[in-house]
Amino acid sequence: MSAANAQDTMKLITNKLNFGKKVHTHTLRHSYATHLLEAGVSLKVIQQYPGHSSLQTTMIYLHLTAIAEVDARKVIEKIFRRPSHKD
Repeated sequence: MSAANAQDTMKLITNKLNFGKKVHTHTLRHSYATHLLEAGVSLKVIQQYPGHSSLQTTMIYLHLTAIAEVDARKVIEKIFRRPSHKD
């Protein structure tokens, strides 16, 4: 399948779904990186998968999602939670 054919297919599907946003095949790279981050994969590993030489480039691909925000809050709350004192 050619790149143009893949892009045309994406356009056809998103139009049928009334997605409301322009989606390109490159969007999949951004989604992939974001989902890996949400799953707890390290930034260095995420950087290697698309072949980025710079972590700064990888950071462009990562997007804060509601899931990631909730997970981050849970981690922060766990870190700063005071231990309970049972006497």
